[in-house]
Amino acid sequence: MSDAPDRTIVGLTPRATPDLSRMQARNRPIPPAEEPPAAGKSTVEPAKAASAVKSQAVGRMRAAKQAPQAVAGPNDRVNAYVSPDLHERAKATFKATRHLEGDISWSQYVERAILAETQRREAEHNAGQAYPSSGTRLSAGRPLK
Repeated sequence: MSDAPDRTIVGLTPRATPDLSRMQARNRPIPPAEEPPAAGKSTVEPAKAASAVKSQAVGRMRAAKQAPQAVAGPNDRVNAYVSPDLHERAKATFKATRHLEGDISWSQYVERAILAETQRREAEHNAGQAYPSSGTRLSAGRPLK
């Protein structure tokens, strides 16, 4: 029995520790949001202005995520119907630009799109102020005419 070769248990090598920095984003402090420029007094090039508006929207989105919500939790599910063409176009855009825009997930991409349209409508119809929330559910289906 002493002539038996040494036996060792061999298995898979341990996995490398994954990068957890994206999972800890909610624990990071929120940078202060910049004030929007006065309407009609911008001498900035359109590309720079769009970049500034985008960075302001991201700052507001981060602040909105941290603000307590009376009716809904921070991870509410949103269901909406969109045409298959638009859905495929949006998914293709997300996949092609997520690394350029810093999108962590599809949900963040959709949230940014909703935030941008919401801010546009508030600026156009309510002097940039948020509309008060009634806390009630939206009516289902198409509106009756």
